[in-house]
Amino acid sequence: GTEATPTYADGFARFNFPLKKGGNVAIWGVGGASTIDILISEQEASERNIFGQNDRNQYFSSNMATGGITLNKPLNKSTFFKATVAVSTNSQDANHDFLFLRKNAQGDPLIENKRFVIDSIRPLLDYKFKENKYSLATYLNKKWGAKSTLKAGLNLDLYSFTARDEARVFNETTKSWTPWATRWNADGANYLLMQPYVQFKHYLTENLLFNVGLSSLYSSINSNSYSPIEPRAGLALELPNRQKLTVATGLHSQGPPSYLKDYDQGGSFGG
Repeated sequence: GTEATPTYADGFARFNFPLKKGGNVAIWGVGGASTIDILISEQEASERNIFGQNDRNQYFSSNMATGGITLNKPLNKSTFFKATVAVSTNSQDANHDFLFLRKNAQGDPLIENKRFVIDSIRPLLDYKFKENKYSLATYLNKKWGAKSTLKAGLNLDLYSFTARDEARVFNETTKSWTPWATRWNADGANYLLMQPYVQFKHYLTENLLFNVGLSSLYSSINSNSYSPIEPRAGLALELPNRQKLTVATGLHSQGPPSYLKDYDQGGSFGG
C-alpha cells in the first residue's frame, strides 16, 4: 500500500470523588493524535503507493481531545440526577507538495541511487479543519416501583468550526498552474444545537418492555433546522439466553457535518 509509517499516541484519565448520600463527581479526559507523511521524494523509484498519489509528497495529521466533569446525584430513593459538562476538539491538517521530476531527452524521469531526481517541489494543497464543541448533557430519572420509569433531559452543544482549504492544479499539457482555489473558508463559525427530550418506560409483563418518548431539536446553523415534535415508541421482548427482540418506530432529525455548511461552491479550478 505505502512505505510510509504512521505514528499514533493516545491517553485516558478519570478521577472519581465520592459524595455524601451516594453521589459522585468524576473528572475525565481522553485524547489521541496520529500523523503520516508519504514522501515520494525519499522513496525508491520502484515503490508504488496504493493509498497515496505518486507525483507528490503528502503530509497528514489528525488529533482529538475530550474532557469534562460528570455529577451523579440521587435525590431520593426513586429519583436520580445526572449532568455532564464537557469540552472537545478535533482537527485534520493536510499539505501536498507537487514534485517536478528531472527527465531525460526521451521524457522519462531520471533515476539516481534508485531514487527519482527532483528538480523542484511546489505546494499545491493546504487545508486544516478544526471543530471545538462545548456540551451540557443532563437528565432526571424517576422510578415508580419496578415497572415504570420516567426520564427527562436536555442535550446542549455549542459548535465552533474553522475550515481552510486551498488547492491548485498543475496542467501537464500547458506546463502551467491554475490559480489557487478556496473551497472552504470559515473562521470561527458558531452554531447551537439543542435537544430536550422525555421518555417513559413500562414493563407490560416480566419480559415485555414498552417505551414511548418525545423530543425536539433546534439548531441555529440555519433558519430551517428546527423540528418541534419528534415522537417515538417501541417494544422490547426479552428472550432466553440474553436474546432480545425489538420493534420501534419514530421520527429523528440529524444535521449534516459542520464542514458541509461552509463549502464554497464557487471555489473551482480556473484555467
